[in-house]
Amino acid sequence: MEIGRWFITHIYLTATNKIMIRPLLLIIIVFSIVTSCNREKLPGCSLKGIVNGSDPRLHITNLSADTLTLIWELNTSDTTLYAYMSPPYFGVESYVIDPGERQKWPHRDCWDYAFERSPVGKLNFYLFDLPTLRSTSWEEIVSEKKYLKLYTFTLQEIKDINWQIVYEP
Repeated sequence: MEIGRWFITHIYLTATNKIMIRPLLLIIIVFSIVTSCNREKLPGCSLKGIVNGSDPRLHITNLSADTLTLIWELNTSDTTLYAYMSPPYFGVESYVIDPGERQKWPHRDCWDYAFERSPVGKLNFYLFDLPTLRSTSWEEIVSEKKYLKLYTFTLQEIKDINWQIVYEP
């Protein structure tokens, strides 16, 4: 309620019903927009800047006729999908890679940090057929390894391929 009152006292309607914003509020809005677009380089991150709060370097290219999605995880020296991952699979519906499409796969932070958090310095990237992921229990996916392809990379290996994962069946 306090915020609403403050907002109303700092914005007022003119006789022509146009909204007039006081200069201080306008400066705050402009500053928020400018600073949210690109942050400076993060310590330990090889990316020059984070764009809109995420690291946009990773791209997946789908050269198959299937609709794909990707799930990544920290590599723990084995190549077994974590059994504790279960529906809704961390928002895979938001990141669909249609046949013939190249899709950006952003990370909410810097990808370098994800590699650093891995006990062995590697990440696993699992590509799935989206209809299979939607219709199969997670237990069955894990036990029968129902992913199309597993890629395991170190930070240097993913840099060497320019952050491009290409799926060819």
